[in-house]
Amino acid sequence: MSAGRRVVIIGGGLGGLALALRLSVSRWSVRLFEQGHSLGGKMNRWSKDGFTFDTGPSLITMPFVFRELFQSAGEKLEDHLELAQVEPHARYVYPDGTRFDVSNRLPSWLETLRSLEMRADAAFLEFMQLGARIFDLSQGTFFRASPREFGRPPAPAALRHFPLLDAWGLYSETVARYFRSPALRQLYQRYPTYVGSSPYRCPA
Repeated sequence: MSAGRRVVIIGGGLGGLALALRLSVSRWSVRLFEQGHSLGGKMNRWSKDGFTFDTGPSLITMPFVFRELFQSAGEKLEDHLELAQVEPHARYVYPDGTRFDVSNRLPSWLETLRSLEMRADAAFLEFMQLGARIFDLSQGTFFRASPREFGRPPAPAALRHFPLLDAWGLYSETVARYFRSPALRQLYQRYPTYVGSSPYRCPA
């Protein structure tokens, strides 16, 4: 490693570990410091009195991100980790007695949606198409841009694909345009919590 390329990383969560791996592969000298008893950040476990709890995410919705990380080091994720598919991956229970399972299998989930709200299955597919458009556009702009390029206006070719109505403003309002069921609105409004965001406007 080059003696002139040194970096100190504070925090051994998934972000810190991923950065340390990528820099090490690029021949940086890396030192990583973590205050906790183990690496992993929120993705960890805590045990006491015979009980074990996940302290953070136990559901991986984008495994391709992890595969890409391992590939950057010339490795295969499957040689180091075993990802287990959970079916169903969640069960929702509401005070009014509504309850349902969220399935990984699309036909089962569409059937559940139809049982909760008329045409919710079609609305769900439209909602997913919108998400795919925003994600693909983001992949080609700020997701892959260098931090030094942040704020650079996107190419005009990208702007014409931007779904202005739903890509700005309140996520909760977008959800409400697709679903009428209070249970489904609550279900889809909770997903911003995965990135530490709130789907609601803060009061002035």
